Amino acid sequence: MANGLDQFLSHNPTKSQPENYKYDSSVCWQRTGKITLYDLIKNRGFDKPDKIFYNSKKDVLEDELCGQPSLLFVNVKNSSIFIKTFSDGNRRIQFNFQYNNISYNYFKISDEVIKNVFANQCDGLYNYRENLPVIFSLTDRYSNTGKYYKMVAQMFY
Repeated sequence: MANGLDQFLSHNPTKSQPENYKYDSSVCWQRTGKITLYDLIKNRGFDKPDKIFYNSKKDVLEDELCGQPSLLFVNVKNSSIFIKTFSDGNRRIQFNFQYNNISYNYFKISDEVIKNVFANQCDGLYNYRENLPVIFSLTDRYSNTGKYYKMVAQMFY
C-alpha cells in the first residue's frame, strides 16, 4: 500500500479550485477512520469568511477569485428549500439561507440525500432548519456564462 503521498501525481490547481491534486487512479483508497460531526466542529471548527465565496450572489466572476480553497464549512441560519417546475419540465430544488446576516438564494444542491427527500414535494418554499452545518463548493468556470457557481455539496441534518 502506498504511503499516501505516492497517491498524488501532481498539484493540479484550477482558477477556482487551487487545492486540487491529480491522484494515481491505480491506487486503492482505504478508509482509515471516521469522525462525528460534533468532533469535527470541536476539533476543526467552522470556516468564518465574511461572505460565501467572495460575494452575496450565487455565482462568482473570474476577477473576484483570489486563490481561496473551493470548499467552505459554515453554519447557516434560516434555511429553506425552494422547489420549482418549469414549463419545459425542468425541475429545480434549490437552497436559500442566511449567513453572517446576508441572505443567499437559489443555490444548486448536489447533496443527493436532500434532493431525494424533496423529490416528490410540490413546488413551493419549505422552511428547513434554523441552524444547519453546510459544506459549500465552488465549481470550475461554466463555459456558457463565464461564471463560477456556488453549490451546496453536503448538509448535515
